[in-house]
Amino acid sequence: MALLFGGCGVLIGLTSLFMVYYLYHLILLDAKSRGVKKPRGWAILAAGGQNGSGLLWYLLKRPQKKLASSSVVARQMQQLKTKIYCLLAVDGMALVFVIATMFKMNGAR
Repeated sequence: MALLFGGCGVLIGLTSLFMVYYLYHLILLDAKSRGVKKPRGWAILAAGGQNGSGLLWYLLKRPQKKLASSSVVARQMQQLKTKIYCLLAVDGMALVFVIATMFKMNGAR
């Protein structure tokens, strides 16, 4: 049981790392398509924050008008969003399993 509990912890950690990676690339593509100065800096700031304040700051400060972007960029952004949604689903399932395991371990005592 402890091995599964630890495995879920590792899974949550790995999915979180991949989520930050994909979020960085999504923000980078968005910033470039909007003509933001220093898009890499904004992407690092927005994706690297622990509490989401960098992402919120980027969303408030970015230009509202998008420059004309190609269908390739739109497709890449959609793929990144899909990957992030899938990682959120895996994270949620692992979290539910961890909580259920904790309740089961406390009930067995």
